[in-house]
Amino acid sequence: MLSGNAGEPPARPNTLHGVIRMAKKSRMSVLKRQRELKKAEKAALKRERRDLRKEAEPLVGEDQVASSDDLAGYGFPTDDAAENEQE
Repeated sequence: MLSGNAGEPPARPNTLHGVIRMAKKSRMSVLKRQRELKKAEKAALKRERRDLRKEAEPLVGEDQVASSDDLAGYGFPTDDAAENEQE
């Protein structure tokens, strides 16, 4: 007599011709994995952009200083003008 309870089909082995079969993937788990992958790729892209911005920005100690000609062009008094006023 076959094993198993009466009225139930016999248990199917998890092998087919000696090959172990994987569990059937549900659509929800596939979609979840795709969402996680997309989120990870987006985060990696943001990190890469942030690193590129940091490389392009000048360092804090290397700020540009305006020359006296630049200051005169903006209307600020220069050292030459201050010396002329004192005389």
